[in-house]
Amino acid sequence: MIAFRTIVFGTILLFLALVAGPYFAVHFDFWAKPLPLGWFRYFGVLMMLFGAPLAAWCSFLLLVPGKDHSVPYDQSLQVIGPYKYMRNPFMLGWLMVLWGEVIFIMSGSLLFYAIILTLCVHFWVIAFEEPSLEDKYHDDYRRYKNAVPRWLPRIKGKNS
Repeated sequence: MIAFRTIVFGTILLFLALVAGPYFAVHFDFWAKPLPLGWFRYFGVLMMLFGAPLAAWCSFLLLVPGKDHSVPYDQSLQVIGPYKYMRNPFMLGWLMVLWGEVIFIMSGSLLFYAIILTLCVHFWVIAFEEPSLEDKYHDDYRRYKNAVPRWLPRIKGKNS
């Protein structure tokens, strides 16, 4: 039952964050000039094309048990897929979609919306998600948190 609620609430929140929020934000474009990005705006499409599959893959890993992993509602900490390299790949994926929208649409008001939403997500992760995971998984999560970066994977060189 917890997985079903997570899917429903997650879908609603993603819709609000990635569709409804930007839709309403661009209606305030009269307050801000369009961003002069020229051809660079197509970089936004690439961000969306990478972010959406990343978020979908993470959703699959979190919600569908497989032969090499269970759903995270078990009592053990599961570190698989992109979670081996960063602690929040799901959120990073959908933030990439949002920032891709900002770049492609070139909207000043959508830029403001994306900044506010990104800061809210970042501080929610720090203030709520990480402490609740520490409470649930104790030392396992603390070791994971010390070994794996929050948002961006570490780029290791040949000598690392």
